[in-house]
Amino acid sequence: MKIVLASSSKYRKTQLTNLGYSFESHNPNIDETRFDEENPQELVDRLAKEKARSVSVLYPESIVISGDQVATYQDHVLGKPLNRDRAIESLNMVSGQKVVFLSAACVKTPTYEYHHIEPTIASFRKLTSEEIGNYIDLDEPYDCAGSFRSEKLGLHLLENLNSNDPSALMGLPLIWLCIILRQIGINPLN
Repeated sequence: MKIVLASSSKYRKTQLTNLGYSFESHNPNIDETRFDEENPQELVDRLAKEKARSVSVLYPESIVISGDQVATYQDHVLGKPLNRDRAIESLNMVSGQKVVFLSAACVKTPTYEYHHIEPTIASFRKLTSEEIGNYIDLDEPYDCAGSFRSEKLGLHLLENLNSNDPSALMGLPLIWLCIILRQIGINPLN
């Protein structure tokens, strides 16, 4: 059965490629606006499901994989900063604090839908203005939730990371995804 990644994210594409899966990708092009009173868990779960469902209409006989990620700090949802000033503001706010990254995934088959949320707690060390500015200029995490990219220089900003699946921080909880795909009968090691 064909696999379709319901995402335009270069990070999620890299994750699936590195695991040895053959797949196509399709941009789900959904409205990602947060609903009033929607908590971060509900938001990330809904968006992952909507992405998979919208693409599965175009590929009804395929396995569709989607994901979404939200970074939260206290009552704030830290989105993608999109520019340098907002990235600096975000990292100043979380300096010396804990941020919870919620990484949701959905796997939709022609007959069933699986979904999962993997939390990752990132403890940021106390950062100087110079470190924040240098990090932003070097890593340019403008398209990353919480202005943080774990697969590059972002690990320099942390004291520790707590997760059952560290790959989730890059966009997809790969341990869970591999388990589900093996259950469906897809295993690149066979």
